[in-house]
Amino acid sequence: MGDRRRHKTPASAPLLGALAESLARSDSLMRRLIPGLAIIFIVILALFRTGDLVSDYTRTQENAQVTLSLMATVVASGLMSSENDLPETGYRTTLKRILADSLPTGATSKGRIYLVADQSGTIVAPAPLQPCLKAGRSAISLARHSRSWCLAPVPA
Repeated sequence: MGDRRRHKTPASAPLLGALAESLARSDSLMRRLIPGLAIIFIVILALFRTGDLVSDYTRTQENAQVTLSLMATVVASGLMSSENDLPETGYRTTLKRILADSLPTGATSKGRIYLVADQSGTIVAPAPLQPCLKAGRSAISLARHSRSWCLAPVPA
């Protein structure tokens, strides 16, 4: 009698063959899809980052408006309380002193400049004191020019 071993193929063999064939077909599909999916992922990341930057910009702008508004209110109240005490002669010098005294600590940091102008728009008192912001210059002409108006060397 011979040793007859039956070699049975498992019932899962057709299933594994179908799975292998399916993977072979999907491999080419995945090779085409992956670059597109990567681009979509990068676009989504860019959109989230843009939203984050817009949110930060808006928050910074709101904080700056609140800070400037509070500082302007403090300075205006200091100037208004001393309005009746201004002398006829030398009022510009007195106004410069009152402006300097009414500014809170750090008010002129980060390049902030405070100008007190009369009704015609002529600078009466600047803070901080800078030669290019001399009294008598028009505040309206300063506002029309770029921020470099004070960076030009002043003739001696």
